[in-house]
Formats: sequence, structure tokens, C-alpha cells
Amino acid sequence: MQDTSGECVDLGIVDSMVEVKKTLKSYGVKLKGRWKLRNAMAVLDGVEAVANRFNQTMNSGPAESFRAIYDHIDLKWEGSAGTCGNVTNVDSGGCTDGAHQIRFWSLSGHLQNDISRMIKNVVHELGHAFDWTHYDPASKTRASNHMSADFTRDTVLRPNPMAGRRDWQQSDENTSSEIFADMFIAWTFNAWNTSTDPLNVAAVTDAQTWMNGLVP
Repeated sequence: MQDTSGECVDLGIVDSMVEVKKTLKSYGVKLKGRWKLRNAMAVLDGVEAVANRFNQTMNSGPAESFRAIYDHIDLKWEGSAGTCGNVTNVDSGGCTDGAHQIRFWSLSGHLQNDISRMIKNVVHELGHAFDWTHYDPASKTRASNHMSADFTRDTVLRPNPMAGRRDWQQSDENTSSEIFADMFIAWTFNAWNTSTDPLNVAAVTDAQTWMNGLVP
């Protein structure tokens, strides 16, 4: 189902909500709330992309590798505005509450029925959840708190093809957490900054190595 380029997706294999939920269950993923089928299919494709990427390192099977990282994770579709961290009245986008829960009000590209952008939005939020799997209660830090300062949007991330869109970069914020989640998209799809500038090449190589080291 998943093309690792993240650009072309065949949605014909799984075509009912029952099948989507059954397949997601094998990854330890549960949908909560009122999901539309196309949004749920974007979740499945995003989960499969991440699971396949984990499995490249763990080699225990995609579903097994995904569960070994997250154990279980609930994806909830919110029906009304809510709170995300310190932000109130959130009514669009997604919010990752920890390693085991992600909430959505909308998906990037859903208004245009752009499945590719929707999938990347899912992977971005799974990146936040992956960050939380490395939470250290003693220092109250996550993996993103230990990133190199060289891992910036300009050096390692593939830019969106058009201003104002949400494709490879799902967030404009320059916080370590948001950069990490967008790096997770790059890592999942091997879609890093393609600049030949030696500084960019070196930073991308270091970012790839660092992300690989976070996988057991």
C-alpha cells in the first residue's frame, strides 16, 4: 500500500473502515471518534510507512517493530475545539499528548483530498509520539531536547514545494520538538534536503545517523 517516496499511494487494497481498523489493530493502533474513511486510510498508510522504516533497522516484521516502539497508540478524531498543551480553542491540525495518544481536528490536505499530504501529517504526529517514547522523567527531556543545533529547517529538511502548504514540513515553528517531528518525515521517506552545499550534506548525514541511533 505504501510507496516509500510518500508521493504515490494505492488506496484500492483496503476499502472499508472495518478493514482499516482491523489492519491498524495489528499495529497496536486504535481509532477513536468519528473518522471519515479517507482520513482513516491516510492514518493506515502513515502507520505502514513508519512501521516499514522501523523494520529496516529492527528486522522483526513491520507490525512487530511498530508495536515494539509504541506498544499501543490511540488516534482520536476530535469533534469540537479543545486544548493542546497551553493552547486553547484548537480546532484544526493535530496534537500529540504523549507516546500513546494523538488527537486530530483536521489533516493537512484534507480539503483538497490530497492523500499524500494527509499521510505526511500523520507521520509528523507519529514523530512527536516517537519523541515521547524517549522521555526521561529524571531530566524531563525527550530525544528532541538533545538534537544537534546543526539540525535546522534550512540545513536538513526538504522544503515544501509551495509557500503556505503543508507537505514535507508540517510546522513553521522552530522549536526542537517541531523540527524533530518534521525530521521524522524526512527519515521515514528518506526525503532530506537535497542541496549539495557541503554544510547541508554534512548536517543531513549527521541527522540520518542520529535518527537511526534512536531506533532500538
